[in-house]
Amino acid sequence: MNQPVTFSEALTNFGDLGDVSTKYPVLAPVLTTLKITEFKKAVKVKDGAEQETLLVELTTLEDHPEFEKPDGVVKAGHKITNRILLTPSGEWTEDSTKKALARLMEAALGNHTGVFDPTALLGKNITVQIGVRPARDQYEASNEIKRLIPLTV
Repeated sequence: MNQPVTFSEALTNFGDLGDVSTKYPVLAPVLTTLKITEFKKAVKVKDGAEQETLLVELTTLEDHPEFEKPDGVVKAGHKITNRILLTPSGEWTEDSTKKALARLMEAALGNHTGVFDPTALLGKNITVQIGVRPARDQYEASNEIKRLIPLTV
């Protein structure tokens, strides 16, 4: 009779994980279309004050070459997060936030009139210029949205 596998036994079946790469794939710089798939709010404490950020999750619609492995491919469905700081900090002002929100509306809707409404943007495709943020300190290279291209309607 077969005995049920306990949770800890099932985990040991994966063996030694020492050779597993934990690096996130990085798309090569490209102008491409992404789908807005989710909005989240992140809050962190910086210099004793709460700092809010709007996280705009974007999803690739097609395969793209990988930056660090020219022969590698990042499959469609890869997630890239565009961050918009909602709390002024350093050189980032309230006007910087307004401009970033207006640019996102222009990319998704073709205009930026009215109040920013994430539900109106969810599921929309936008054209973006993807760049590569170089590795620094303890961070590996990663993607960033360099530019949102306004939708022409």
